[in-house]
Amino acid sequence: MPDYSSAGSVFGGKIDVSELAQLAKGSVIVGDGSGAPQSVGVGSNDEVLTADSTQATGVKWGAGGAYAELADVSLSGDGDLDVTVDTTGFPILEIYLFNVVGASGSSGKLRLRLNDSASSNYDWQSIEDGSAATAQNGATQFNLLNISTSVAVNSKIILFDVEGNPTEFLHHSTTEDNVWHGGGSWNDATAITSINVMAETGNLTSGRMIVMARKT
Repeated sequence: MPDYSSAGSVFGGKIDVSELAQLAKGSVIVGDGSGAPQSVGVGSNDEVLTADSTQATGVKWGAGGAYAELADVSLSGDGDLDVTVDTTGFPILEIYLFNVVGASGSSGKLRLRLNDSASSNYDWQSIEDGSAATAQNGATQFNLLNISTSVAVNSKIILFDVEGNPTEFLHHSTTEDNVWHGGGSWNDATAITSINVMAETGNLTSGRMIVMARKT
């Protein structure tokens, strides 16, 4: 029986393990069908190795899975929070706002801007608790929900086509006794690189925002 225990022997072959010392950190060795294995350099943080028949080695590094978390931040003590996001490879964003409460003196709506842009490119329509719809074209932000200093609000926002097309927008927001829902569009062909959440007036005393990216 071949001796596989000695250094430099891999299942009875002639590969000298010491040669691997020349490989860069994180590199992997793959077969390419030619009889000579090749080295594939390490990918970027959070990428995974995936099959791709168009590559010479048959594999490549890419975004892992259908979902990726882009941000998880506190809204406490902030009335104007700007979070940078990398949407490369992900055409859909999901934004979750949890337990949002306004600080003393805060009022009005919780607002959302994209790329911190205050240009008049936002069109939206919203219905609060079954009342008549409120609509605005050419606005400088999306209005999401009323800020309360005593009742926590939760919201889910979905943004479609975020990589450089006019972005479609849906939201659903709730408190213990109210419901808001609506949608609209951001009429800008720029890829989304940041999410801006702000109070219309004042700051927030609590809240959390999670931004997830989706492929489909």
